[in-house]
Amino acid sequence: MRFVIVSLICLPLFIMGCAFFNPSNESSPNPQQNHTHRSDTHNSTDDDSRMEADLQTTEARENPQQIPQPVEDRNAKAVENHGWSNEALQHLTAFQSLLSTDIEAAHATSAEIAKIRFGSHPLADEWSELFFRLYRDKKGLILDVKRYWELEFQLLSDLDAETYTKEKQEYQLGMKQIDLLIKMIESQGGDPKTTEVDFDFNFSSYLKGE
Repeated sequence: MRFVIVSLICLPLFIMGCAFFNPSNESSPNPQQNHTHRSDTHNSTDDDSRMEADLQTTEARENPQQIPQPVEDRNAKAVENHGWSNEALQHLTAFQSLLSTDIEAAHATSAEIAKIRFGSHPLADEWSELFFRLYRDKKGLILDVKRYWELEFQLLSDLDAETYTKEKQEYQLGMKQIDLLIKMIESQGGDPKTTEVDFDFNFSSYLKGE
């Protein structure tokens, strides 16, 4: 049995061939619920204008990325992005490029990312090493994946315990699911200390929001 773990940062998901966990509890939206109907019997220009404005407002709510954001709002998105500020995301882009051209420079850039996100926190170096290895290899020991989420949880807690309440709950959920997976591996005679899983990061939503 092969396990693939995808970190969406905002919600860790487990995608496994035997579907032990549902990757999403969100149901697909009913298109009829968000559809704005227009009557052919309307003859009033004012009514049509109001309805057009309502339609544009609905579309803007459904597609918030289409709404232009002031620079100060974009900088404030560090909180939304689990502590990934614009500066950290810029370094992430550089890190992604360097992985295929200069591995040592990429390694150094991962350390810079940790410094930007977590300052001089004593766990920042450990986070940097795990982040670099998991991102580079796209796989790792299941215990390393668990440790990575433990570090994110602890670092965000220390960074701002009140601000990152939601994020901490998400990482706690991820760690509980990891524990269940570890127990399942052990029940089948496997050893978590030697069990590797595919692991991938998905920063696309953050990078699109820069």
